[in-house]
Amino acid sequence: MNVPSYTTERFSFGPGILYLGPAGTTPTIDVGAVASGATLTLGKTVLEVRQGSPAILVKQFIQQEDVTLAVSGLEWNLINLALAMGVGTTSSSATEETLALGGDVTIKNCAVKFVHQTPAGGTVNIYIWSASDTAEKTITFGDDPHNFPLELRGLHTTTDWAGNTLPAGQNLVKLVYEKP
Repeated sequence: MNVPSYTTERFSFGPGILYLGPAGTTPTIDVGAVASGATLTLGKTVLEVRQGSPAILVKQFIQQEDVTLAVSGLEWNLINLALAMGVGTTSSSATEETLALGGDVTIKNCAVKFVHQTPAGGTVNIYIWSASDTAEKTITFGDDPHNFPLELRGLHTTTDWAGNTLPAGQNLVKLVYEKP
């Protein structure tokens, strides 16, 4: 039979909880309901060195690294939306929230933590030390739930949220799987 070895306790499905906070701090703001289908993208651009005739690949070097977490929020929370977007002026009162945009060229970075509980009781944690939102916001008013797309791209930083120096090569993202 062609059955690999596996551990069913490590299988997982379903959504998670997105926490945001100001860059340089541990994210504690739960953005609320999110659509199932968050996407973590760990990317790299590789320089290939070839030798000979015909040219044969002999070495690869990483020229670029990227991490992006894409999540769709489901709640009308303009304060959290502004925090994720890194732009805008917000205000809140007992009767309304306001987000005003336009003319600001600076994007404020945020800290990102995504937590997913596995069916077997494990926890997947994604820590993006510093990030900024890259997604255009298109919100469709229709019969389906309104979605607020967040695409948070990791930025290079030298410290974690507690101010500890990050080792070289660990300056974008940290994935932690807590065993049940």
